[in-house]
Amino acid sequence: MAYIEFEPKYRTYTIMDREHQQLISIINRFFDDWVSNKGVKPLPYLIELAEYGQHHFDSEERFMENNQSSNIEDHKNIHKKLMERIVGLIQRVQNGEEITMETFQFLQHWLMNHVAGTDVSSYGILGDKNRK
Repeated sequence: MAYIEFEPKYRTYTIMDREHQQLISIINRFFDDWVSNKGVKPLPYLIELAEYGQHHFDSEERFMENNQSSNIEDHKNIHKKLMERIVGLIQRVQNGEEITMETFQFLQHWLMNHVAGTDVSSYGILGDKNRK
């Protein structure tokens, strides 16, 4: 069973859902490897998550601009803070911090609260217009 499931409450009914699922996939692969091998190297997963996360945030901001979202500047600031948090985690791991279950709880919170809260409220309504 996956650590994070893409539940209906996370759906925005936009193209962004596919990217959200990819971010979940990265976290789930990391979690599965960590559970089966406590000696797993976390840095490649965290770097992949940061790189894809930045790609996603850039894509999401373009999507919001194209759909004339009213709160894009607030959303960009939230993205910046989220990236600062993941970069901070990478730096702590580079300095020897161990990966724990709290790390995965942080990653789940980092992503899913943003998707279910900020994203759904910011552009889920736009996605509803495109729902088939």
